[in-house]
Amino acid sequence: MNDDEVDVLADDAVFRRGLPHVANATIMPGDDASLVLARLHAHLRQHDVSVRKLNDTLFVEMPDLSAALRLSDSNISVEITAVDTDTLYFSKLWLEDAVSGACDGEGRIEWGENCRSSVLPPGLLVLTVAGVEDLSPKNRRITFRTSHAASFDRADRIHLRLMLNFQEVTASVIRSDANGEPRADHPKPLWRTYTISSVDSVAGTINVEFLLHGANGPGADWARQAKPLDRVGATGPIGKALRPARSYLLAGDETALPAIRRLIASLDETVTVKLVVEVATQQDTIPMESKAMIETRWLYRGKQGSASILPDVLRTMEIPAASSRRFVWAACEADAAKRIRSVLSDRGVKPEEQLVAAYWHR
Repeated sequence: MNDDEVDVLADDAVFRRGLPHVANATIMPGDDASLVLARLHAHLRQHDVSVRKLNDTLFVEMPDLSAALRLSDSNISVEITAVDTDTLYFSKLWLEDAVSGACDGEGRIEWGENCRSSVLPPGLLVLTVAGVEDLSPKNRRITFRTSHAASFDRADRIHLRLMLNFQEVTASVIRSDANGEPRADHPKPLWRTYTISSVDSVAGTINVEFLLHGANGPGADWARQAKPLDRVGATGPIGKALRPARSYLLAGDETALPAIRRLIASLDETVTVKLVVEVATQQDTIPMESKAMIETRWLYRGKQGSASILPDVLRTMEIPAASSRRFVWAACEADAAKRIRSVLSDRGVKPEEQLVAAYWHR
């Protein structure tokens, strides 16, 4: 047995880490399968997914799932293991999008019997709009009512996924064929991830803030038109929390404002926080409230579409000392996030002392 075969067996052992839910699929590329596998590898790396290639196999590791994509003759076999069925559902949607791009729309996926008809996630909840409030010209808070509000009240998981075309999708599900399979013209569920700004378990409400950016986008378009009694689908909560520290540096652009506000609201008076927030103009600033000792710096980027200035600012500004039990959190556009990781590494911030997320792609 050669070293590569030993490595593959070792990665198989890591891949099969006892996660209880499994999905199998075969990708039929309609093209050079090895080229499609290479494109999927590049796509995963572009989205900062932990992926390792050994021989003709990609091993993917994420907190809630593992996956193996293996070249097999003219096809690619896929096995996904996950902590729950909702995670399997979203990995299926992601893979379908990724394969469509890698195959230039020519390929197809044949799913195993266990997940063929999963049009809606098993844990789907329905949220009803109860109120709309504008916090700034570009920031809108929408209050949702749900009998499951308490399940979203988690300090360690502050995000949720919303299905914005809920009415259209559920109407189509009702029209599914006799075998439970979706019709050929079934609309694709349109999911976006948002921060849960606050939860009132007694009132049965949760608040979510939407960025009303200038460009057309499904989330902003939906939020502009949202009115009481509108409904969306939801799953969650998901995400990662801040690690315990005495000194924090939080940085982000407009898309990170809801998360920053939620994070600092959870901190007490014993910690210090440096905030660096990049927005287009002074009109886009909103209040920052926390018991913690906060120093806020607003950066005004200027015209729409300008490149982020966050990485350059973080390269030169004072950051918490390593001796102070520090933690750095940042969220912004994908290219800027990659540059920030490089800046933090250059400045001696260890991987366990940081969490940098790509909230959007150009």
